[in-house]
Amino acid sequence: MLMVIMWIMKLVEKNPEAAIVLFRKAINSGDKVDSALKDMAVVMKQLDRSEEAIEAIRSFRSLCSKQSQESLDNVLIDLYKV
Repeated sequence: MLMVIMWIMKLVEKNPEAAIVLFRKAINSGDKVDSALKDMAVVMKQLDRSEEAIEAIRSFRSLCSKQSQESLDNVLIDLYKV
């Protein structure tokens, strides 16, 4: 799945909306949820969809590892600054 995440990151540059769909699929399948959620939130912020990114983190953070919680908090702080 790491290759898929890398491919999605390349897609972000060309078609961020499509990348968000793929990040959601990765999250829903339980694959690399920590990184997929954080990366999706960053892309959403770039598209001025911060509120949606905040809601996604709130909805899916329980699927993430304990170690990623502080990192998710930092993403949330950044999103609230907008």
